[in-house]
Amino acid sequence: MGQGGNARTALVCCVSADEDKETRRTLEFGSLSARVTNAARVNVRADDDAMAAMASRVAAAAAERIALHARLEQLQAAHSAVTDELDALNQNHDAAVCQVRGGLGGFGLRSVWDIERSLMVRANTHAAACACTGGQAQVRAGAAEQVHRGAGG
Repeated sequence: MGQGGNARTALVCCVSADEDKETRRTLEFGSLSARVTNAARVNVRADDDAMAAMASRVAAAAAERIALHARLEQLQAAHSAVTDELDALNQNHDAAVCQVRGGLGGFGLRSVWDIERSLMVRANTHAAACACTGGQAQVRAGAAEQVHRGAGG
């Protein structure tokens, strides 16, 4: 039970002659409760200007809520469109990977990653050989040629 606030409080304590401990505790509680004081005051009513300002703020908040809800719907529609496009791109990607994997069997390669790894090893080996001679232009031209030969078969 909360005591205090903007009201007068009355408390009734019920005691029994049969229960010594409970009666003593109830009387101690009643004694402590009697010492509680309230500073009651009359509620102040807001004037018309304050009420008009509050109503204006409530109306502005409601309008903002409606605008935000509309923006949320736009963003959800855009998200849905992007998700659909991403799904279509993933399906196209998966189909292309399957086609590439099917065509790699004749070269002894299992995946696109094997091709990339093979090309990188060839380019790095050639670059290391050219770096010993100091010809950077030769490195770029040689690596491009290796990539071209590797991709062409």
